[in-house]
Amino acid sequence: MPPIDYSKWATVDTDSEGENMAKPSKPAPKATPAPKPNPQPQAQPQAQPQDQTTASASSSTSTTGTTDKIPAVIIRSDGEKRTRPPWGPVTVPSSHPVFSNYPTTMLMELSIPVAFQRIDSDGAPQRLSSWDCGPDADLDNQMVTYMHINPHTGFAPEQWLGGRIGSVVAARLDKKPLHPEQVEGIWMYCDAILDRFGDGNGPPTKMYSKEAFERWWVRYCDEQARIRRHERWAELKGIWGEQGWYERPEFLGDVL
Repeated sequence: MPPIDYSKWATVDTDSEGENMAKPSKPAPKATPAPKPNPQPQAQPQAQPQDQTTASASSSTSTTGTTDKIPAVIIRSDGEKRTRPPWGPVTVPSSHPVFSNYPTTMLMELSIPVAFQRIDSDGAPQRLSSWDCGPDADLDNQMVTYMHINPHTGFAPEQWLGGRIGSVVAARLDKKPLHPEQVEGIWMYCDAILDRFGDGNGPPTKMYSKEAFERWWVRYCDEQARIRRHERWAELKGIWGEQGWYERPEFLGDVL
């Protein structure tokens, strides 16, 4: 994969009805590990057009206001990745249905306040029933599957398995900016958790805390800054602590 240059990726706006997250019906086999980001030097980002949203890494406030647009991240399906970048920055209105969803069970364990919403090729939110026709290779989205694994089993719910997902928008529930690098980090942390499941020693519960994730995140940023030779990663080292964490409502338990 060539170096990732997040600044060149287009933004989209989406603002239709959302979905209600379905409860997992049964565990599904673990997906084949997704390819890790290519550790090659990253090109210096170019200046952005005025109408393209690229929030500052140091920002810790919501971008609501006159534009009412929230910086988020689109994670594209295999079908869309043939002609467009696999993931990148987008903006969504503050009324977008993604903000009515909960984080995945794994992200709750890590106190990460990020939720997901399926969208169609035009960026409009999609209900789960839209994919009831059966698996389709073009709708595969392994990156999203990894972030939906159950922390106790390592399996993702059936509705979040390959061929049933499509493209997805990820956003912070507190409506603060979410950066593509942060989504990459969540994905790679879930990938590391799956590797530990593969050792046959059960759930790696020592990895299930915001403190464990943040320690890993700082090391990951240092590594990417060295490999990709870009100061952007160094700037993001403290971003999770600056933006805040998620506190799971007691009534939810482990139902998601």
